[in-house]
Amino acid sequence: MNGNKKNQNGGYVLLITVLIASVILAMTLGMANTAYREETFAIQAKESYIAFFAADTGLECSLAADRVAMSPFDGPNPVMRCVDQSISTLGDTSPSDPEERVYDFDIASSGIVIPGGGCAHVIIRKNAVVNPVAGLRGTIIESRGYNLPCDETDAILAAGSGDSRLLVERALRATYYAAPT
Repeated sequence: MNGNKKNQNGGYVLLITVLIASVILAMTLGMANTAYREETFAIQAKESYIAFFAADTGLECSLAADRVAMSPFDGPNPVMRCVDQSISTLGDTSPSDPEERVYDFDIASSGIVIPGGGCAHVIIRKNAVVNPVAGLRGTIIESRGYNLPCDETDAILAAGSGDSRLLVERALRATYYAAPT
């Protein structure tokens, strides 16, 4: 009879051992899932920061160049300076409004280093309609920052191919009215 009792108790010990091992496994998997999500969030935050910094760099360089007495954007093919680098624009590319002048250029492909290897594409619209109701004209600067270098960003945007990382875009816009004459 003693042998029979021993076999019944042995089944309970095995059941409790399997139950404890299952709880430990579930806790381990839960902690691994949380660590994976935290790592993914940290990577996305870093890529977002690079894109935002690139957009901010493009906007600040453009504002600094345009808000001086002899703005390079008052001429037909402006060359602006930013961080001691010359940046050539595509010149006036405005087909729709004869009074508006549109200039676009990339920052980072012109020698300016953006930490993390980002790129900024800047569009400056001079004498653009900034208030359609009142018919007021002014300047609109839109800077789109990306977390990847300009050549990779262009390849991804144009063909949908390139770097397998996630392309992150952040945009900043500044609008100001022309000085009254």
